[in-house]
This record gives sequence, structure tokens and C-alpha cells, in this order.
Amino acid sequence: MKITTTQQGLEQRITQYAPPLTESAMRATVSGGRDKEALCARDQQRYGSGVYLPHWREVVLVVEGTDQDIDQANMNMIATSSYHVQACRRGMTEGITPLAIGGVIRTADSRILCGIRGGVVERGKISTLPLGIMSYVDGREPLFANFYKELEEESGIRKKNLMTPTLVGHVTDPEFTKGLIFVMQGETTYRSKELEELHRAAFAVYKAAMSVMPEVAARKEIRRKGHINSDAWEHTRLLFIEDDPTRIKEAIAKRRIAIGDENAVLLDVARGALLLYTEMKKSA
Repeated sequence: MKITTTQQGLEQRITQYAPPLTESAMRATVSGGRDKEALCARDQQRYGSGVYLPHWREVVLVVEGTDQDIDQANMNMIATSSYHVQACRRGMTEGITPLAIGGVIRTADSRILCGIRGGVVERGKISTLPLGIMSYVDGREPLFANFYKELEEESGIRKKNLMTPTLVGHVTDPEFTKGLIFVMQGETTYRSKELEELHRAAFAVYKAAMSVMPEVAARKEIRRKGHINSDAWEHTRLLFIEDDPTRIKEAIAKRRIAIGDENAVLLDVARGALLLYTEMKKSA
């Protein structure tokens, strides 16, 4: 485990899994409730003012304890409500660690897939893709199932367009989610220009819809128009950094990536993912 700090100076832990884990090697169990309405009703009553996003109603995954209690060879997850996770973020409950999934994806032309965040969460900052909360998936291995889902919805990359993704470790997020992000790495058959075009087309639908309908409806319009990258709205544009040790090391050290004449801030969790990626390549 490596220790680094966030931009605000909080301790962030970076844990590498050696060797990386393939989908066939994963062993993860999920316990807890599955009824979204029952879980949300329970936690609305329990946490009240801690529920600051009442429209976010979902069954999500957490673990008991902290990231240091994780056994990557035999993970035990708990299904709970997104209201419970919101209360955790607000410091109103303890004993759980919310889970998210992230990735470092290398394109066919040797570039790392990133995006400039839109929406209201960390807007304008740079993230690696994908990055999303882990949801309950009935009857499937939760880590890889969430990874494939998030990657397709954010970038348009389907499972069939990936070459043997692996789980390389996890990083903590002490500021926003108060949780941890599992980090996958993989290579896609897409070139960076092809992914840019996929995103540009889907984002154009969202942008046009925003002028005539509410935000949430505009997001749904992307899929209604036939685009599989239905979460393209999460990033105003995609960008790519060369898969070069010097270039990545510079981004990690500066916590920024140059975009034209400007330097955009790199999310702490994205920086952690790049740190894990560089360590994995050293070990290969």
C-alpha cells in the first residue's frame, strides 16, 4: 500500500493487487436487501436531512469496515440504499465504506482515455473513464458487471471491444464519497478519434435537448436517440494523454493536464488510478 495526499491534504491510500485479478478469478458475495423502495424508505426515516439527493434512489454496494479490511480474493459486499451512502458522505453514519468502480483504458493508438467532467459534481476537472458508483446487479459478479456497464454508458466501449481487463487495485476517496474506488485496466480496439466521435454525437443530442426540456429528460434523450453511451452528458468532452511514463508521471506530479493554453485539475481519484496503473506496468 502507498500513501499519498489529496489536493486538500487528506491521506489517500493506494493499494495494488499483485497479480491483477481477471474476471474468472473474482470471488464476491452480496448480502442485504434488494428492494429499492423498502431500503430508501428505511433510510429516509433513519437519516432525514442526510439525504441531500432525494431523486437518487438506487440499490448500491458497500463493505463493512474500511478499505484496509478488503480481501480482494474473497470480497463480501452489502446491498443498501443510495440514501445510506449519502448519509455516510455527510458523516451521519459510520461502519461502512461506499464502493465505486473506475478504470484506466488504453486505446488502440496508445492513449489513455480521460474526460472533462460536466454536470454539477467536480465540474471542469479531469477524470479517467469510467468512474461510477457500484450498483447492485442481480446474479452477476458485481465488480466486472459494474465496470462493463459504466464503461459502455460513459464512452460507448462494449465488452466485446475490450481485451482482457483486470482489476489492479483500489484507491480511497477521503473527500467526496468517503469510499473507495476499485480500478480496472484494459485495452480497447477503438482508436481515440473514434471514441471522440462517439462522444461528440451523443453529447450533441443532450445539448440540443437541454434547450427544450429539463436536465433529467435531456439525459434520457441520448439513449432514446439510439446512443449506447447514454451517460455522455457526464463529460463535456473526451481527451487523451499519451501512454508514456514521462507524460503520466508529469500529470501525477502536477495534478493537472494541459488542454490547449489551460491546465485542468486532475481528480484525486483519477490521479490515484494513474498511480496504480504506473505501478502495475513496473511490475509487469
